[in-house]
Amino acid sequence: MMRSRIRTHTLEARLEISGVTVQQQRVAFIVSNVAPSVTITQPTAGRSFCTGENVIFRALAGDTDGSVAESGLRWADGAATLGTGSQLAHAFATPGARTVTVTATDNDGATRTDRVNITVSACTNTAPTPGITNPPDAPGSGSDLDVYPSTSDEHGVYLGITLQGTASDAEDGPIPDADMIWTTSRADLQPGGPSSGAQQIGTGRSPSVRLYSSCGYPLYGDHTITLTVTDSAGNSRSMNRMIRVNTVC
Repeated sequence: MMRSRIRTHTLEARLEISGVTVQQQRVAFIVSNVAPSVTITQPTAGRSFCTGENVIFRALAGDTDGSVAESGLRWADGAATLGTGSQLAHAFATPGARTVTVTATDNDGATRTDRVNITVSACTNTAPTPGITNPPDAPGSGSDLDVYPSTSDEHGVYLGITLQGTASDAEDGPIPDADMIWTTSRADLQPGGPSSGAQQIGTGRSPSVRLYSSCGYPLYGDHTITLTVTDSAGNSRSMNRMIRVNTVC
């Protein structure tokens, strides 16, 4: 859903000779405020969670002709407001299907809404808790990390980074490294992977990876980096970060 504001302006021109107006013309024109953009990046659609579990919601918002403040991002479950900001933690007390929305309002009052459908269930086994410490969360930014790397190899320009994550479980304790899987959404930019979709790039708490960009249009690669952790009962949870790898070709 999108709502934008339209303003009418009048431009006036005068021709004066010796202080006397000899010609005057007015032109009315309309300036339309471009609505902001907003995308829910976490959780992905169709995910299941437990009652009482803190569900992390994240969204990225932007505006080409203005700005979106943290207070301009409103999360809701139906008619009930859950909170504001680009990141929100909320625990649902009762099971059921939920449609959670986030509405971005820019500095001129234009709005746009995104939504995600999730399921909340009464669980008998606690799901694991993932965390990403590098790159850190950057609320209110277009991405969590925006870089112009100067490194390259035979596959192109890349960002070399050591990802850092945590994972624990109420029943299992620390999650083994083998059950901490890192992926990127840009398999099309990574060597040796499929031409689209996600590609695994590492495992464990601190894998060192290379994230590639492109010399095609646009001159950057937006990677959604996801850490998925799985406990011994097969329950899995994910957390993500957005990394933009720019290219100077």
